[in-house]
Amino acid sequence: MKIPLPDRLDRFVGCTIAGGLVVLAVLVALGAPAMGRDVQVSHLLLAAALFPSEMLPIVLSRRGKDTDLITMSTTYAFALTLIAPVLFVVLVQCTAVAFDGLRRGSSRRKTVWNCSQYVLTLSVARAAYVLVDRRSFLFDGRPLTHGDLVAVLVAAIVYFLVNNGMTAAVVALADGQRILPALVEDAGFRLSIFGVLLGLAPVVVESVRLSAWLLPVVFFAVSAVRRSAALSLERERQSLHDALTGLPNRVLLDIECGKALQWAAQEDDCVALMIIDLDHFRDVNDTLGHHVGDALLLEVAERLRALVGTNDLVARLGGDEFGVLRRSPGQPDVLLREVERWLAELEQPYSVDGVRITVGASIGVAAAPADADDAQGLFQRADVALYGAKERRSSVVAYTVERDEHSVARLNLLAELRDGIERGELEVHYQPQCDCHTGALTGVEALVRWRHPSRGLLLPEEFILAAETTSLITALTTTVLDLALRQLAIWRLQGLDLTVAINVSARQMTDLDLPEAVQELLARHRIASSRLILEVTESSMMAHPTRTVAALSKLSELGVGLSIDDFGTGYSSLAYLNTLGPDELKIDRSFVIGMSPESSDAVIVRSIIELGHNLGLRVVAEGVETLAAWEVLRQLDCDIVQGYLLGRPMPGDRVLDWAVDNFVLPPRERILKGA
Repeated sequence: MKIPLPDRLDRFVGCTIAGGLVVLAVLVALGAPAMGRDVQVSHLLLAAALFPSEMLPIVLSRRGKDTDLITMSTTYAFALTLIAPVLFVVLVQCTAVAFDGLRRGSSRRKTVWNCSQYVLTLSVARAAYVLVDRRSFLFDGRPLTHGDLVAVLVAAIVYFLVNNGMTAAVVALADGQRILPALVEDAGFRLSIFGVLLGLAPVVVESVRLSAWLLPVVFFAVSAVRRSAALSLERERQSLHDALTGLPNRVLLDIECGKALQWAAQEDDCVALMIIDLDHFRDVNDTLGHHVGDALLLEVAERLRALVGTNDLVARLGGDEFGVLRRSPGQPDVLLREVERWLAELEQPYSVDGVRITVGASIGVAAAPADADDAQGLFQRADVALYGAKERRSSVVAYTVERDEHSVARLNLLAELRDGIERGELEVHYQPQCDCHTGALTGVEALVRWRHPSRGLLLPEEFILAAETTSLITALTTTVLDLALRQLAIWRLQGLDLTVAINVSARQMTDLDLPEAVQELLARHRIASSRLILEVTESSMMAHPTRTVAALSKLSELGVGLSIDDFGTGYSSLAYLNTLGPDELKIDRSFVIGMSPESSDAVIVRSIIELGHNLGLRVVAEGVETLAAWEVLRQLDCDIVQGYLLGRPMPGDRVLDWAVDNFVLPPRERILKGA
């Protein structure tokens, strides 16, 4: 029967402790009577050097966690193993380990295990030394000679193998790895350090024998080895860890993901990768500054570390993106429930520099071998799931083949859209906007359509979102502007002097090249800038207010109007409304459809209209589908109305006919005529 990993770890630790206690008891029984007379001044000097050296460790990190220490006491402990009573060596080393464990706040179990590890290591190394050199095991007062070098070498090799073998076993069992790969993982580096530390032991012995005053010189030499090794490790750590949070970076996560997949294949188990992306993080940087953004990332990293399991690897992949690698994630539904709990915790408010900040998050989940069998594939599948989560905003999404097919389809769609723009397949339809009180046609909203060669006429929701994730949105927006302004010029020749409102994505509103493109198109079609209104949603406008203000100030100099679309559904600041200087607020259709005088929607709409008028802005209500809703808007003194009751989006060549039939009629008469 296969023993679970925690049970195997507990058994190994228990056996090590039991073995160490038994060996210690035997050493005390055999060596205690003679130890007092056998201990010499040189032994005490080496013991005195061992204690501070135990407090100067080199930390080894595995899977982003500090899991092991190499201490400088190795040199002095091995030197004592060669010349001092073995019981004295064991007691000195265990006392130093216990004191250091108490100083660090280590658990009692860990301290006892470390002591047992040294009891076994030192005893076995001493046994190997005396077997080759034919000395007494408990104590032999003969000095070292050149003929003892082979025995010293054998003892050093045994010391290294036993000490590192037990450490590797514990780390492997704790991380769910096989012991041999864990032993080999740092073998080169550990051998280079232990080789120097163990090799210095005979030098220390001879130095103390010649003069006790040489011991400080040797101590500083050993300390120099530590500093050199620590610097080497720190350079390696920096290359594999994020400078801000100290978490593993994408490189280390990729390495550990490959190891985890090998383990999963050997153990017939699975691995899960979760990629986490913060929503609206740029708002924090743009509004409060990058120093607050960095502080927030530190808070998120700390909260994420506290949420995940002790054997999970948390990494920062860059920007506001994090990753979590888990071995043996369990049943998919259980894992998803846990990740949803992470999401709820991550979305709790943070306190940074006295400011309460709330950010959302989206999480994509993929598992191996079900979804992928290599690290690159697992990352790709998790990214696909993350994209699905971001589409739904602040959600957890697991990878499915259907989502991957959707991802491939999205890439194909983008390629087709790029070709479609070049072939002139985009069309612009126009929805009338009328004066709320007179019913007169004042303008239109331009709505893009794509005449796909095989799928027919596609609405914007079928391709805009995909385009907004790439630079293709720039070509699409420029094309719509060109077509709409060209149509305005045609209507002007036909006697229609209208405004045209065009939706612009948040990405475009932060593009400082947009004003220049708009100016060029206005000049090309000889359209007054006042006839063009650019619509941007409330939430997207606030996503990058600093860059948005820069772009809008240039557009304002041109005389182009700004309309804040979907007002009331996002979040904004009145201070930013004044800074951005919009000309128009557009009430979201969700408040207007089915509105009656007594409804709560009417209260919201009244507030938005009063706010807009108090700020000197024009107010447009979209989604007008009933006469009752229009009448309420008229009573609330709304300026412009738009919706299916007036007319559905139509091609540009049909707008003139619509205007002839409806232009001069007041609202009620026009609607009755249409009925």
